[in-house]
Amino acid sequence: MTTNLSASPELPLQYSLKDVTISILHQPGQGIPKGYQVVIEGDGNSFYTHNNGPKQTLSVEKKTVLELINDFYQSHFFELADTYTVKNKCS
Repeated sequence: MTTNLSASPELPLQYSLKDVTISILHQPGQGIPKGYQVVIEGDGNSFYTHNNGPKQTLSVEKKTVLELINDFYQSHFFELADTYTVKNKCS
């Protein structure tokens, strides 16, 4: 069972690393021509892909995954808005 942290008002105090997935996706646009994706699984099995190319395997130590999760909590990451929009563009 995967917990959707943005869907629940309170964050879990404990969770299993096997249920953790951290995903960063940048889609092309906004001045950056190519996209990329980084996925880090709680067990350390992870990958990187650039511009929909082949997946490049990454190995992340469990200790590093825990440090990253703790950094998210310490920076109040989960309190940020889910989406942001640009109201006015600077010229």
